[in-house]
Amino acid sequence: MFIQNFKIAIRGLFQNKIYAIISILGLSVGISGGTLIALYMQDELSFDEHHEQMERIYRVSTVLNFNGEMDVAVTNMALGPTLKQDYPEVQNFVRFYGGRQEVELKSKEHIVQQSGVFFTDSTLFDVFTYPLLSGDPKTALNDPNSIVICKTLAQTLYGDEPALNQELIINNTKLTVKAVMEDIPSNAEIQASAFASLSTMPQGFHDAFNQDWFRISFYTYLLFDEPVNPSEFKQKLDETEEKYVQPWAEANGVVAGHDYSITPLADVHFDNSHEYDLPKGNWSYIYVFSALALFLLLIASINYINLSMAQHNRRSREVGVRKTLGSSKSALIKQFLVESLLITGIAMIIGLALTELFIEPFNTLSGKSVSSTMLFSKEIIITEISILLFVGIIAGAYPALVLSSLNPVHVLKGGLLDGSGVGYFRKSLILVQFVFSIFMISGTLLIGRQMEFMKSMNLGFDREHLLTVDLPADTAVQRMLNPWVGELSQFSGIEGYSRTSPPTGQSGEIMFRIEQDGKMVEKGIKCLFVDDQFIQTMGLELIKGRNFSKSTPTDINTSFIINQRAAEVFGWQDAPLNKRVQWGLLADGQAQNDGKTIGIVNDFHFMSLHNPLEPLILCYNPNGGQDVTIRLSEGDYTQVIESLEERWSEIVPNYTFEYSFFDQDISSNYVQETRMFKVFTYFSAISIIIACLGLFALLSYTIETRKKEIGVRKVLGATTLQLSWVMVKDFALLLILAFAIASPLSFLLYNRWLDNFAYAVSPQVGSFALALFITTLLCLIAVLYHSYKLHRADPVNALREE
Repeated sequence: MFIQNFKIAIRGLFQNKIYAIISILGLSVGISGGTLIALYMQDELSFDEHHEQMERIYRVSTVLNFNGEMDVAVTNMALGPTLKQDYPEVQNFVRFYGGRQEVELKSKEHIVQQSGVFFTDSTLFDVFTYPLLSGDPKTALNDPNSIVICKTLAQTLYGDEPALNQELIINNTKLTVKAVMEDIPSNAEIQASAFASLSTMPQGFHDAFNQDWFRISFYTYLLFDEPVNPSEFKQKLDETEEKYVQPWAEANGVVAGHDYSITPLADVHFDNSHEYDLPKGNWSYIYVFSALALFLLLIASINYINLSMAQHNRRSREVGVRKTLGSSKSALIKQFLVESLLITGIAMIIGLALTELFIEPFNTLSGKSVSSTMLFSKEIIITEISILLFVGIIAGAYPALVLSSLNPVHVLKGGLLDGSGVGYFRKSLILVQFVFSIFMISGTLLIGRQMEFMKSMNLGFDREHLLTVDLPADTAVQRMLNPWVGELSQFSGIEGYSRTSPPTGQSGEIMFRIEQDGKMVEKGIKCLFVDDQFIQTMGLELIKGRNFSKSTPTDINTSFIINQRAAEVFGWQDAPLNKRVQWGLLADGQAQNDGKTIGIVNDFHFMSLHNPLEPLILCYNPNGGQDVTIRLSEGDYTQVIESLEERWSEIVPNYTFEYSFFDQDISSNYVQETRMFKVFTYFSAISIIIACLGLFALLSYTIETRKKEIGVRKVLGATTLQLSWVMVKDFALLLILAFAIASPLSFLLYNRWLDNFAYAVSPQVGSFALALFITTLLCLIAVLYHSYKLHRADPVNALREE
């Protein structure tokens, strides 16, 4: 019986090619889009699952209490070994230092600037799972000046030569490659290109960081003997703080404390509550993309159901004949379900082929590294089978049940499939499509407005025409480039420069003592180290006081400039100058740097727009940092950049001239949002195209059920416009209802997303109205197309069936 039904289904597809092609196309695109999003979510939700001991690994974070709380993802150096020493359930620990800044790596033949180089403990491979291609994990990081590098870095530095035991220089420190590991997968929290032994750091570094409980710069991970409850272990963390941190603070005159907590490794990727953290995921995007995948599949299914109902209306007489000849209701249902599952199965195969075809463009779009092998994972296979059965059965069941219940006498006389129940169901499908279209279009417009707002918002300084040049990390090479820096003012097309990194979203926070109400109060405050050209180069306004000066050497230790926000928060609005400030804090109220405020600059956004404007202190560093910020004149920059690179190559020919424009740098703060916008836009467009196919199908269905009425109207002289109104008036109420449903839903959801930003646009009625207009326009185009076809059709063909 199944074989017979299958043959009939195949024959039906060839007899109705257009119907089959549109149905399969819509479903396959929907399935492909849904599958790509499913791969994205699987990648996000499987972070760090490659670590075999994942369930027993936890990360420690710190809340610093310094006249206000600062929640950070790092701890001090001594915490890990202290916890292992005091609590037997702590089986091991690993600390990571660095990794965020680029460092210079030199082999015999190559020099590269590389980020993701972490200094870590020899216990690394006892806690985390990093497969080695060569070397011994038990000894790879035991000795000072040892390093483990990833496969890609090994190929970059050494080519086809074995990297094991090769020499590698990091910022003038010689190390030996003791192991080569597989490249770390993209869904790993620690994105490392290399792990160097922490014992490589000089003894002074260890002494300073081990003895000072308030030097917090290490990502600390604990391996427990079994999974623990973080809230239960919290008591022991508090005991550690009381036993070690408080006595040290009292002995050193520090009025502050720590509040430690642990987070399971499985939860770290989506924990956005800490500062100084590694890049994180966002649950909001998971929810958005989950909804997008469901919408894609829902719209594709609705599109198929609409086409099925329009097609089955033509087959109602076939059903009548079959029932007259004795076919049972169950036999008819099976026949239609086989046809539906056949179409869905073909669409599934094509959809998976499209997924394979577009997986690389999708990776480029989303910033992911998902592979086609993930299509064969248990989760994806179960998802695909579920989609096949759900779409196939749901899309085929309703038309099958309705058709198999028809009175054969009624349909053989020309009766159509358009009872009240069917009519309400059809309208509900139209409503869902309109709601979805308005929701997606308005969402795309709102996200686009926010992205444009971030690009154009006044940051408090002149962001245009700024070029940042990265100097090599090697201090000897930096000294060689001092003449190059000194010659910058002589280049045509350069208005000014500063040996300071521009404020692109990363700013350190250090402990200061500031004068408040007649006493010195300790606070964690954001800080930028700048030279005397920074204010002018960035286009800032010095509101009061003076700038730093090379002619005043004591400015290095005794002078500070603050922003307006700092004056407001510290209560210095009336007299912001000559207020005492200290940093490099020592015991008994002493400090390595003790001075006064000499100036105040306008507020400017030195962090991303995710963060509100904060107090800022500018400290003087006349020697500059590792970057040079250059203000270019308006016009074509090509010539001046070529001249800069040419002079650079004359001085240090073995070092690449690396530069970027400030607009590009600041955009890196919004990589997640930019990717989300692109993915959302592309998949919204795909969804709306599928919805339009469904709309055309619905109009075909409407015309099929009302062709005699339309034929009579044409005979009586109805124009194309009048025929269009006959069809469009049914949609008008549904459009208004869809707008009423989609607008508040969009408003709530997009407001939730905008909460991620301290500065954001407000959803405006215009965005929703424009979405309604676009949806209405698409509907009208479809109606006019069919109206034109009706106008040219001969009404006799419809009326002669009466």
